[in-house]
Amino acid sequence: RLRKARDTQDEFIARAAHELKTPLGVMAAEMDLALSRERSQDELRRALAGSRDEVGRLAELSTRLLDLSSVQRVDLELSPLDLVRTLYETLDHASPALDEAQVQIRVDAPEALLVRGDALLVRQALENLLANALRYSPRGGQIQLRLQADAQQGRACLHVQDDGPGVPDAERERIFEPFVRGRNAQGHGTGLGLSIVRAVALRLQGEVSAQASARGAHFLFCLPLEASCRDA
Repeated sequence: RLRKARDTQDEFIARAAHELKTPLGVMAAEMDLALSRERSQDELRRALAGSRDEVGRLAELSTRLLDLSSVQRVDLELSPLDLVRTLYETLDHASPALDEAQVQIRVDAPEALLVRGDALLVRQALENLLANALRYSPRGGQIQLRLQADAQQGRACLHVQDDGPGVPDAERERIFEPFVRGRNAQGHGTGLGLSIVRAVALRLQGEVSAQASARGAHFLFCLPLEASCRDA
């Protein structure tokens, strides 16, 4: 077990180093090219713009790495948490991005649904699930969010369905690994968002999975129900 844990850690560090090396290499190349001879103001502006994009990429990557680390190390404050309210708070926070992408949100949820969880970690997982769906949804598309209780299994589940290209069956497990991006990946994502969701689910004794879907991607995120809801 120790050997496996060490190998996993070594692989993670190697992947992280590779992800950090790429934008740093691009920035160095841009700067070397700009300094190799006299450049016009427009050429220098383009070089700076390219480097600024890579700085943004590095900032996002470092934030995601810190998020993933914090999930593993944070002291849990488990308490009854209204998953419906937390979902709507997450949507309010994401409204500018949703408006810019012109993506519609459809929510099907009860008035309240209590789970046993940590507010910070649950919000973190929901933000990453929503960001992932938004990244792959076409302009003018729709993201469907459905919350329901499964009293028999003692859990509450959030279904996240988008109109994107979907997740191939062969990748439904691998996409939760750090730095793994599927064949339908778009943009310059870090490949850490779904890893954070899985880490949160495991830390809170829940689960997350990519479901088979006839259209788009369908993710299922489940957390333990609060005891009073299990008995209801």
